Amino acid sequence: MNPRTISGARGETRCYANNEGGEGTPILVLHGGPGFGSDPALTEVLGLKSPMYFYDQYGCGGSNSMKDPSEYTVDAFMDQIDEVRAEYSLDSVILMGMCWGAGLATSYASRKGARGVKAMILSSPFLSLDLWERDQRANLASMPEPERSALQRYEAEENYSMGYRKALIPYFQRFYFTRGDASLISQLVMGRQPEVYRRMWGESELFCKGALSGFDAMRGAGGIDCPVLLIGGDRDVVSAETMEAYRDGFRDAQLAIVPNSGHMIYNEQLSIVKAIVKSFVREIDNRPKKNLPSSMRSSL
Repeated sequence: MNPRTISGARGETRCYANNEGGEGTPILVLHGGPGFGSDPALTEVLGLKSPMYFYDQYGCGGSNSMKDPSEYTVDAFMDQIDEVRAEYSLDSVILMGMCWGAGLATSYASRKGARGVKAMILSSPFLSLDLWERDQRANLASMPEPERSALQRYEAEENYSMGYRKALIPYFQRFYFTRGDASLISQLVMGRQPEVYRRMWGESELFCKGALSGFDAMRGAGGIDCPVLLIGGDRDVVSAETMEAYRDGFRDAQLAIVPNSGHMIYNEQLSIVKAIVKSFVREIDNRPKKNLPSSMRSSL
């Protein structure tokens, strides 16, 4: 699998394609973060026959960082999707978004009119900041002492020192990696977050202090006319109640809650997630094809 570099309006985007000669609707993967980077190995992990396309969003991996951090906006990331689709001629596509990537996919499908978006797979999605922060407050309140008080104190003081990072570990063990994957927890919690993450989200891991304040992709979700699969863990940082609210906000959505899993469902319950995703993709590919308007092709 050879990477490809796209020169766009805001700089270069690094892209990866896997199984390009595969069967079914192409899948474009929108990674989490912002700033966590793409993972082309997901093709082999899920075992899908579909062509799958991955790209690094601005500020991470092989894609360029913005010289002016204020250029990290939802609009910029949506335009980047258009550039990737145009490069690979993805007239019809399934958008597969993880956490923040799910919010980006939903914003794109809503604000761009879902041109050629045949379906969406939204994994442990971040679609509404209000609902996200409601869940974080509830999650934090459920933590045992003294871990709860320590983390609450750091958050209240906006003290994001190394002590704060260490205080996050029990939280991540409870809601992200319930099986105690020490290496992944350390990588996420103790590593330095990229500039795009700090700009758009902020220094706190639980509450947004950055440019995504007020983010709510669900405002336009009711106008999205394509099937949606929402999938998350039963111990996810995103609560089942929030997932149900998301499902009810779309026209055509189904919800799968994966047992014994936190936020990182692909790491914790791969066989279950694999079966759910493959079933959904098969359902989408078996639906009657719709003729795409010529204006859609010319606009990509």
